[in-house]
Amino acid sequence: MKGNALAVLSAGCAAAILTISLTIIPVRAGSEAPPFMPVGGLARAPAGWTAFCAEYAPECDTPALDPRDIMLTIETWNELVRINDWVNEAIEPMTDLEHWGVPERWN
Repeated sequence: MKGNALAVLSAGCAAAILTISLTIIPVRAGSEAPPFMPVGGLARAPAGWTAFCAEYAPECDTPALDPRDIMLTIETWNELVRINDWVNEAIEPMTDLEHWGVPERWN
């Protein structure tokens, strides 16, 4: 009998938590959510990039490419995680101020 009462109490608590969660967190139907991040208008280049291009113009003298969609599959996610892990292990974190003595520098 105690086991049944505990199971009923647990189920009741779970249902209550689910009900509260659904009323607090707005949820969009899967078919309404866009599959990609929305792309807006033009953005200004960061100051570090502008300074880099002024100093290393040939590096920045490339044609603009049209944006393209990339599907995030389990394979692409795993590749992103692998590369991110490698970078995080290979590079010592440091601010531009610590490294270059300026707040932002891109080289």
